[in-house]
Amino acid sequence: MKHLLLGCIICFVFRYYPAEAQSDKHLNIIHNFIALVQKNDAQAIAAAVKYPFQRKYPLAAILNKEEFVENYPLIFDDALRNKIINSSADKNWESVNQYRLTLENGLLWLDHKGRIKRINYLPKKAQKYYQKLLRQDKQTLHKSVQKYWEPVLSWTSDQYKIRIDKESPYSYRLTLWPSNKSLESSPSIIIGGGQKEYEGIRGHQHFIFRQDNKVYSCKITKTERYPEKMFLIQDQDAVSYSTIIP
Repeated sequence: MKHLLLGCIICFVFRYYPAEAQSDKHLNIIHNFIALVQKNDAQAIAAAVKYPFQRKYPLAAILNKEEFVENYPLIFDDALRNKIINSSADKNWESVNQYRLTLENGLLWLDHKGRIKRINYLPKKAQKYYQKLLRQDKQTLHKSVQKYWEPVLSWTSDQYKIRIDKESPYSYRLTLWPSNKSLESSPSIIIGGGQKEYEGIRGHQHFIFRQDNKVYSCKITKTERYPEKMFLIQDQDAVSYSTIIP
């Protein structure tokens, strides 16, 4: 019982330990970024983005500066700009670790070089387009999995078509089809109640699903250039890896 209690305390401390205090380097990055956004120069902001710039699925990732400038009104609006410009480096920003800075608990993320890594915000123009894509997305799926709270990812591997959707804000559903089947066909596997975990200081993502003594995992490993994707199935005897097709 004592060991169990100690383990719970340790987990609590690591999970809820406060973010790091701002260093002089981080303060300079934040102040420079605020000044950059204040100018509202799409070209200059596009030059301060880490590519590929991932967006909320099913919005496509932005691969280069030219695409970012073209989509600038769908990424930045006055509301987001004002949120950034009026933010306080001490009060509204946090240093999660040596690799990441975040505004308002995840609204926007910068890396250790001051480049934009992620924006968890959609302007009104983008919201309309996003809802249109959601309607189209659901029509591509078998009726048994058309209901979801939010789509997360859709991969194709050498063995499977892989789909993860949110069932609720904190629960995920995995759907698998044979790689030669359409998403409109009946899935071979549907597993609900999955969880998302983060690993390492870079925030690698790990989706975990359990069924019939097997563990199904989708891993997204953050690298300096492109995220590496992996799908694996583990049982008591072996681990089966499936290669993700770009």
